[in-house]
Amino acid sequence: MIRTDNPEQCRAAALVLAASGGVHDPKALLTVYNPDTGAAAARAGLEMYIPGKRPTLAQVETVYGRGTAADLVQLHLTAAIRRNAQVLPDTPTERQKADIRALAESMAEACRHWMLSEIVVFFEKLTNGDYGELTRTLTRQQLFTRLRAFDAHRLEMRHRALQKMKEADTAAVEAIMRELYPAYAEEAGAGYDLAELRRRAWAVFAERNGRAPVQ
Repeated sequence: MIRTDNPEQCRAAALVLAASGGVHDPKALLTVYNPDTGAAAARAGLEMYIPGKRPTLAQVETVYGRGTAADLVQLHLTAAIRRNAQVLPDTPTERQKADIRALAESMAEACRHWMLSEIVVFFEKLTNGDYGELTRTLTRQQLFTRLRAFDAHRLEMRHRALQKMKEADTAAVEAIMRELYPAYAEEAGAGYDLAELRRRAWAVFAERNGRAPVQ
């Protein structure tokens, strides 16, 4: 149950609802971010690495419960193993399903801070062989070695995305300052203060964009 007086839970609910195509149903989320069509949902250039643009696994857990995050990982893990190693039959044995579920639950716990877009991209890279060929038996150690490699890439891409966003926001704030300058200069007279003009520009930016500029 989402507490309406809890801002974090409300933010998680809004992100997850948007990611689910506006339908409050875990099945809808799994449909949008499934292995066949998930890449399209994840793709947005560098934006897909910016925090807050997509829900994290932890936020999915907050809204739909712990099992849904593992369900999503299991979908992608099963598809990756089937496509690369080609060892899973259409109907896996109970032992195979149990092993994959255990790996999925471990990954869902370890990667709770990853956004869904990052989960999709990780499995794309895993399937494409970016972190080595998948073997007939993907162990927990092998999976987590690949997770660590992608985590380093993910953080580097996030830094690039935030830097690009910061440059764009700085340019936008400076444009707003030029826009506000004539009226402010006349109002302030001898009391003109560049810091005050910038503060006003930040406020205008936030009102127009629904967020503060990246600093």
